[in-house]
Amino acid sequence: MDTTKPKRVRRRKACDLCYHKKIKCDAAQPRCSGCKLYNSDCTYTGPTRATVSKPNHVKKIEMLEARLAQLEAQGKQSHASPELFRSSGAELSSASQTDHSSEGEQVWALRAGSDSTESPSSSTDQERMSLPRSNARTLPPLRMVLPVVEEYFESSNRLLPLFDHETFMKMLRGWYTYSAYRRPDAWAAINVVLALARRDSYASSPEETQSMQRYINNVQSVLNEIVIGEPTLLALQIVLGMVLVFHGSSDPRPAAIMVATAMRLVHGLSLHTKPAAEDLEPSEELQRNRVFWIAYILDRDCAMRTRQPPIHQDSEIDVDLPSTSPPDNMGLVLGVSGQVFNYLRTRVQLAYIQGKVFAMIYSVRAAKLPEHERLQNTLRLREMLDDWERSIPADFLPQCAASVVPAQHLRYMALLHYTHLQLAAATHYADSHHLEWLGEALSCSKRQAPGVVAEAFAAQLPDSWGKLVEAARTCMRLYAATPENDSALTWLVACGYLTSIMFITVNNLAQPDDPCRQTDQSNVESALLLLERLIKATDDARLKKIHGACKEMNDKAKLVTPPPDSGALFDPPGLEFGDEDPLDDGRWDLMDASFWDTNNFGTMSGNVTTF
Repeated sequence: MDTTKPKRVRRRKACDLCYHKKIKCDAAQPRCSGCKLYNSDCTYTGPTRATVSKPNHVKKIEMLEARLAQLEAQGKQSHASPELFRSSGAELSSASQTDHSSEGEQVWALRAGSDSTESPSSSTDQERMSLPRSNARTLPPLRMVLPVVEEYFESSNRLLPLFDHETFMKMLRGWYTYSAYRRPDAWAAINVVLALARRDSYASSPEETQSMQRYINNVQSVLNEIVIGEPTLLALQIVLGMVLVFHGSSDPRPAAIMVATAMRLVHGLSLHTKPAAEDLEPSEELQRNRVFWIAYILDRDCAMRTRQPPIHQDSEIDVDLPSTSPPDNMGLVLGVSGQVFNYLRTRVQLAYIQGKVFAMIYSVRAAKLPEHERLQNTLRLREMLDDWERSIPADFLPQCAASVVPAQHLRYMALLHYTHLQLAAATHYADSHHLEWLGEALSCSKRQAPGVVAEAFAAQLPDSWGKLVEAARTCMRLYAATPENDSALTWLVACGYLTSIMFITVNNLAQPDDPCRQTDQSNVESALLLLERLIKATDDARLKKIHGACKEMNDKAKLVTPPPDSGALFDPPGLEFGDEDPLDDGRWDLMDASFWDTNNFGTMSGNVTTF
């Protein structure tokens, strides 16, 4: 007797675009959401041939048996106990009735427990091959992931809203619940968030650092597959997340390379123009707008650190600035007493000035301008920076921010104001990238006797010297108020921090009677200690040059500066280090390279445009 079931035609519900891209189709009329997103006609083509139903229960049993055999083979290699195999087999035998997250927990535990002292990046090829392709992309248990993810959304993502909380949580729970949701881009996005959360948690233990490195390696293993495919918003978010991770390392070049990839994805998705977002839901349009401006900020920031031209031109922007009153309060810093500061919008405005500073000071075109035109450009930039600073509420200026801003957001305020200081110093050609001024100051101090060095320094000081020195002081105090062991922030503010050291050291020589001289002296001593640790971590010649010049001038300033009163009580402003060294070798240097080596980067002329 023939028991074969009759053939039947299966009617798929997805439209042609959603079917080929393997995305969920909501079957909306006249066009589904997927077709709206890709600006495509919503068409449906029926099946071309009949299909025969397959015994799915037999295939499921075969898959479970194969998976059990693979897990047992892995357990023998790691010398696991028999109890572990029995418990694994029991769970796998009833896998069809349990949550899919248990599979991820078992595989993650086996991989992590195979060698507790070995990082994932050092695993052998044989160990990688022993893992089946379907199980290679694993995550920690959901109960461990949820608190970390929520912490990220309550801290970093609130100021730089790279991901939408509701959309991400739906994707996260779907990955643990349904195997069909375990796509490479979803897995990479979850790993990016976990890596960012570890980076922002001031990790001090080797286990936490290894976990962050594991998440980064996971993303890198599928990054090519994600980037070379059809551009999607999630792919762009993943790349920007990796930029944020590498942006806080000693080498800015990996972040700069990824920013270039991110901006090409921006162009592919047309995030910089309005027409592409006309048919989107308001929430989708809002998220696309935010992702674009985050990419814009990182593009300008990486350009300043590497002294390379920005990728995206201001003339190619046709979207609104971040809202002054966002509906969900994302991008806002809320003070302890209810004060509100629009961080995201203010940071975008500063990023615009960063682009202008590069075009008017660092670009090839700017270097060829006559002297009077260069002076006009610097005066215009200083006016723009002053206007930007006046737009910030008084409670969020660097001298007050430490007592108003919550601790988890203080690093972003320190980075904001240090970026402003670096730009202001660049308009005077006196920042850490223009060491000619520091060399002239050092030569002047060598030629003069201690008693007359102050008069000789008067001609060497830039315009608005007092304002620059005061900004350097307040930024150093704000940096001292940030949580310890924030090595990512240390590298991010390194340029501005070095500029602060230079200003205060020179001011101690030029202004020996300054009322703040004792505090400044203590700040310089602590800053030189930090600079020595930066040199230890990078062995960079440029850092050594700045350290040597500042140390020599600081020693001479001690001869000029009168000693403090014997009965005076002096408490340094907290720039000292704790027992844990935030620059311990190998903890945050995700790639081996010098932080200050920019000689290999070429430059190209930038166009000065209006915003």
